Amino acid sequence: PVTEVRREHFFTEERGEWKVGALLTDHVQFEEHNLMASKPPVPEVDVVFLRNVLSGFDGAARGRVLDRMYDTLRPGGVLVLGETESDAYDVPRCWEMERSGRSVWWRKPAGAAARV
Repeated sequence: PVTEVRREHFFTEERGEWKVGALLTDHVQFEEHNLMASKPPVPEVDVVFLRNVLSGFDGAARGRVLDRMYDTLRPGGVLVLGETESDAYDVPRCWEMERSGRSVWWRKPAGAAARV
């Protein structure tokens, strides 16, 4: 849950709904990419959200996507998968799994370089 203080600071209310405010959106870049492209979609980023995306790929393609995301993330960066994806797929050992309650995310180790 978001505290009232944070909600008032980081969000704006529009027609009875809360929207993320400029204080946050000015620091976030949203883009669509072809996950099967030969190069990582963007240079190093801090976080990638692939919630409920990997289920559309076969095992070999999922592995290629995970490899590309590993190369895309900065050391210490985070990959967020859907709840069932985090449990169902064999995420390579190069990732560090972190858990908080039912939420799971995968972190590229802080000292990690790109795969060779």
